[in-house]
Amino acid sequence: MDPRTNRFLAGANLAAHGLFQAIAPALDARVLRVAIPWDHLPLQAEPLVEHHEDFPTPCWDAAFLQDLRALGRLAPAARSAAVVPQRIRTAIARCAGAEHFVHCCSPPVPIDGALVCVVLQLRKAAYAAVPRLGEAPQLPHAPGPCSLVDHAISAYLADCPGELQNPATDPVRGWKPATEMLRAAGWALAAQAVALTTEGPMDADLFSVCTALASTPYEKREVRGSMLVSARLHPHVEVVVALRDAVPLTDVQAARKLLQLSGTGLALLCDGHAIYGAGTVTRGDAGHAQPVFTIQFTHPGTWELWHQEQPLMVVSYGHPQVPTPGFPEAEMRQHLARLFGSLGPEAHEHLCSLAQAACAQPHGTTFIISPGAQH
Repeated sequence: MDPRTNRFLAGANLAAHGLFQAIAPALDARVLRVAIPWDHLPLQAEPLVEHHEDFPTPCWDAAFLQDLRALGRLAPAARSAAVVPQRIRTAIARCAGAEHFVHCCSPPVPIDGALVCVVLQLRKAAYAAVPRLGEAPQLPHAPGPCSLVDHAISAYLADCPGELQNPATDPVRGWKPATEMLRAAGWALAAQAVALTTEGPMDADLFSVCTALASTPYEKREVRGSMLVSARLHPHVEVVVALRDAVPLTDVQAARKLLQLSGTGLALLCDGHAIYGAGTVTRGDAGHAQPVFTIQFTHPGTWELWHQEQPLMVVSYGHPQVPTPGFPEAEMRQHLARLFGSLGPEAHEHLCSLAQAACAQPHGTTFIISPGAQH
C-alpha cells in the first residue's frame, strides 16, 4: 500500500469512527477503499480492496474480486456514478459475513486510470435499531425514510471524493471534524421534518432555532415546553390560541417568551418557519399525507425531535445524538466482555447494576471500574 493510500485510509477510518461513535457506538463504523481498473490500464490489472490495519473488515472471497473485474469491463455507457456504487454493494453483499453489515458507497472518482470509491460499513443490527421516518411520504425535495444516521452517512460520503483525490498529509486534520458533520446531519433531519409538513424544499433552519431556544433563559426559568411542527389547518391539530401576527422563528427572544404558553398543557404551533398559535394534537396523524412532529424542550440546552411517539433525535447544546431508551445493558455487557473478558457472569451482573444506578442519579456521577477497587 503506497503512503498516499495509507494516509487516506487512516484519515477515512478516524473520521468515520469519530462521527458514528458520537451517534451510536454500536454502529462500529469501518471503511474500505475499492479501486477498479478502468482506463489506460492493462486487462490483467487487478482491482484493489484496501483497509487500514487498525480497522479489520469481514473477509472477501474470489467471487467478490471476480465481480469487481466484471465491473471494470462495463461498457462506457454503463459507467455512471449510480451504477458503480450499486454494483460494488451487490458484490460485497455476496461475501461471507456481509449479511451482518450495512454497506454504503461514495461516488466514484477517477484516480490514475482507476475508478475509486469508499465503502462505509456499519453493523446492521445497530443500524436497524435507529429510529427513523419509516412511514413518512416521499417527496421530491426530501429523501425517503430517513434517520440521523442516514444523514450522517450522506455527510460522510460527500466528503470522500475530495479526500480521495487530495488526501491530506495529516490524517487527523484533513477531514471535516466529526462535530461539523454531525451538526450537518442534525440540521438535515430537522429540515426534512419541515419539508415533509410543508411539501417544500429542505431549507428551514429549525435545528439552529431550536438549539438557540433551548439555550436562551427567560426570567431565570428552566427551558421547558413543546412545539408542534405541522402544516397550517392540519385536521389533527386543534388551535386553542391563535396569534394575530405569526412570530418568525428567527425572533428567538419572542419565541422563547411564547414557549411559556406550552407550560399550561398546550404546545406552540409552528409551520416550520413561524409560530402562529398554541394548541394540541387531537389524535394520531397516521394516514394523513402531512405528518406532525413534536419538539420537546426537556433540559437547559437540550431538545428532542419526535414523530408518532418516537424520539428521532436528541440535541444537547448543538450536538445531536440517537436517543437511547433506558439503560443500554446489552451494549455495556459487550464492552465488559471485550475489556474484562476474565470477569465472571456474577461480576458482569454486579457492574451492570452499579452502572444502572449511576445513570439514574439526577445530576450524574462518575463510575470507575478498576482491578484495585476495594470491596
